[in-house]
Amino acid sequence: MDWDAEDILRDHEEEADPSVAVEEAEIDEDHALTEQYIYGLLAGMAYVPPTPDAEAEMHGAQGDLLAEIGLVERAIQDYRQAAELGKRAKWRRRVADSYLTMNLPRHAFRAYKEAIRLDPRDPESHFHMAEFLRTMGRTYLAIEEFREALRLAPDRAYYALRLGEAGLALNMLDDAVRALRRATRQDPRDAYYRFRLANAFIRAGALNDAIHQLEYAVRLAPCDDYYHALLAMGYRTVSRHDDSAHVLRRTIEIRPKNRAYHFLASEAYRDLGITTLAEHHGRLAGRLDGYDADYVDRLRNRFLSDREEWSRPAWL
Repeated sequence: MDWDAEDILRDHEEEADPSVAVEEAEIDEDHALTEQYIYGLLAGMAYVPPTPDAEAEMHGAQGDLLAEIGLVERAIQDYRQAAELGKRAKWRRRVADSYLTMNLPRHAFRAYKEAIRLDPRDPESHFHMAEFLRTMGRTYLAIEEFREALRLAPDRAYYALRLGEAGLALNMLDDAVRALRRATRQDPRDAYYRFRLANAFIRAGALNDAIHQLEYAVRLAPCDDYYHALLAMGYRTVSRHDDSAHVLRRTIEIRPKNRAYHFLASEAYRDLGITTLAEHHGRLAGRLDGYDADYVDRLRNRFLSDREEWSRPAWL
């Protein structure tokens, strides 16, 4: 990691650190009462073995509680004390996360770098840096950190997922598919992982593989209407019209008042030559409202080939 804050944050001005100047008087009455509760809660931790690590844990716990009630500047002070006492990367990460919450990316970046310097083999520090870099729009650099995090913790499916999603963002489809396959192998019962892998296959033009993953997704999440609708569109794209209509029936059972799904059902029944049902769902689609007009477009166009064109009817 040979880049610095100027490489990553050239568009951000240098920031003052608000946690340095925090005074007791700045805390309003409600927060002061809450702070009394925190100190009372921590009273049971008042006697700790006289070791730096134990004191660091106490400051870290207090920082967590302060951050939870919105006293982020005060939390940073405790996290810093914890970091000085315990010399552990996780407290530097907490400092960095807190700065990011306060929209202070330069301070956050330096704290993330310090966390990695303290423990280069801590996968969480590399992962947090990767997420930070993605937030800053530096996805190529984020991919390096995601890969390092996954190398250090090869069994963490979520790291593989985020690496795959970063690859998709840069249209690195082979890398994205490889990472998302790994995520689904490590956590085969997560429907969202299957959905994201299906997205990668769609982008790569592997529609049958995408459909296979969406079939898994609807089995794992039987009440998710979006996964069902997308699977129905996949079936229709490969001319499996009976399957498309069947899945759309289930989709409408889940969300009967969604205008988009009735429109898609109308298309599916028209493909099958069942005019009465096509017209029935068309009339329902025309009567229902409160619907995002771009929704059908997103579903329909997700599976379109370059040879096809489709535009939304004027009434929809």
